[in-house]
Amino acid sequence: FLICGMLMLIGETDLNLYESPTSAWSTLGTLAAVLTVQLIIEATDDCKRAAKDRVTNSQLVLRVQAKPVDEDDVADATRTQLKETQWADLGTGDVIVVRKDE
Repeated sequence: FLICGMLMLIGETDLNLYESPTSAWSTLGTLAAVLTVQLIIEATDDCKRAAKDRVTNSQLVLRVQAKPVDEDDVADATRTQLKETQWADLGTGDVIVVRKDE
């Protein structure tokens, strides 16, 4: 549409290179209308996706975290602890607990 519209604009100038049954502005207007509708659809989808992301990022999850080791208590076999964290605070490489139906 854009290339055709530009060629039609060139032909409509004072040069009168060729005649066209349609106006260049009708072609460019159609292109603008299609792009405007597409822009509105994409913006609506982005807003919905952002709302879903906010809901997901606010959910709580159990993260497996290394427990600080006391030098006096080396015999303690449990060196991890579970910490409740929001999804938004997770990073790459974090280990989480996933239970059935979650």
